[in-house]
Amino acid sequence: MKIKFIIIVFAVSLFYAGTAYGQTDFIALTSSQILKGLNDKDYLNTVLTNNGFALVKNWKIRKSKSGEYNYWEYKSMIFLDIIYSPAQENYIIVRIHKDYADLSERLVQTFPHKSTQELDDHIDHININHINKETAYSLKYSKEGQYTGVDIWFDDPFYFFQYTNWKE
Repeated sequence: MKIKFIIIVFAVSLFYAGTAYGQTDFIALTSSQILKGLNDKDYLNTVLTNNGFALVKNWKIRKSKSGEYNYWEYKSMIFLDIIYSPAQENYIIVRIHKDYADLSERLVQTFPHKSTQELDDHIDHININHINKETAYSLKYSKEGQYTGVDIWFDDPFYFFQYTNWKE
């Protein structure tokens, strides 16, 4: 009986430590959600709140054009700077610590793109581990006169994603 008890305690402790040790939190955030948030700040606020982000600062910009600046944070590892300027461009800058590389990979893979004969798989070849300041990526597309894009670079210890939309 004593041996069975020891085996059960060992198995439970191994299972507990094995599933909890070394894992980071899963954040269900995609580029599509961030891009939708460029035009719909209430939607993005809901998505960020549901993923455990906290709104740290909220400023109104009152210079020549009106706008708004929001600063969100997740456990001092993921940061979002959001600048809404309806008369100009909207920006969302996501800064992700390198320990959350799976989120960085997901943001690259979930960036919407249109396939053409020449550019059929341009996103599939982006390896997040090879990005640095010199090898930054820029993904862009246009839809009905509105341009949307993301610039991606790495500056140790953070991956940066700068989402932008503008009209011409």
